[in-house]
Amino acid sequence: MRWPMGDIDSGRIGRPRVSLVTGSLFRQVFLERLFGSLEGQRFSDFEIIVIEQRDEDGIRRLVARFPGLNVTVTSSDRGLSRARNVGLREARGEIIGFPDDDCWYSPGTISRVVRRFDFDPSLDVLCGRVLTGTGPMLNYPRGPVRIDRSNVWHTVVSPGLFVRRSAVDAIGDFDELLGVGSGTQAGSGEETDYVLRALTQGRRAEFDPLVHVNHPSPEEVSNRLSPAVGLSYGFGMGRVLRDHDYSLSARMKAVGRPIAGAAVAAVRGDAPLAQFRVAVARGRFRGLTRGL
Repeated sequence: MRWPMGDIDSGRIGRPRVSLVTGSLFRQVFLERLFGSLEGQRFSDFEIIVIEQRDEDGIRRLVARFPGLNVTVTSSDRGLSRARNVGLREARGEIIGFPDDDCWYSPGTISRVVRRFDFDPSLDVLCGRVLTGTGPMLNYPRGPVRIDRSNVWHTVVSPGLFVRRSAVDAIGDFDELLGVGSGTQAGSGEETDYVLRALTQGRRAEFDPLVHVNHPSPEEVSNRLSPAVGLSYGFGMGRVLRDHDYSLSARMKAVGRPIAGAAVAAVRGDAPLAQFRVAVARGRFRGLTRGL
């Protein structure tokens, strides 16, 4: 399928077309890269809402160095989902995205997103590819697909998630018991839960491989492949599988795949990766069988 590549409506007076909601713990180097990539966008009618959870003075000093960007700084209690919920209440755009503070956009990312939503008024949710220095974040489909309960696990990562405002108003807040900093065992799954709730409402979600968002690879992030992180991430997925009433076979596959991956890593002599994958499997099992 192809979409038009002409000029984009410049927006409504006083209201940006796009709002970008970013939770932050003021990691300055990463935020500088994100802001720099936003300065370089081909489409400029957007606002950035930074929900700072550690150093408001620091983030305000950094924002002052980017006077060309429309940035609002606010704060929230710790937790990525809590930050996003605060940001949703500040957002004025017709389309809302959720960039991580350590991701960065390709120059045409926002213009591509706006074209897709303009071209298809029935589109509620759009997900793009999140790319790292070692390859795509997920095993994405090769081409555009409609997102459903079976492929949501291979198409949705929060930095690549964009939602129409009318859909946000209907879906509601992110589940604050899910995600990094939630204070529960579930250190992931909030964006998948959000899209699954949209699908439950009959809303239309699509994956577009030409929407590109960049992100550090897991190997570049300190402790990202530790067993503790694997356990937390796995628990989040298990909880989402349980909450959305997935079949027994889907649950068994979710636990079995990282075990198989651990065996492969062990054969290759990669003990840290094997341990991480075993922890993921344990976390998924716990999330499927236990409360938070």
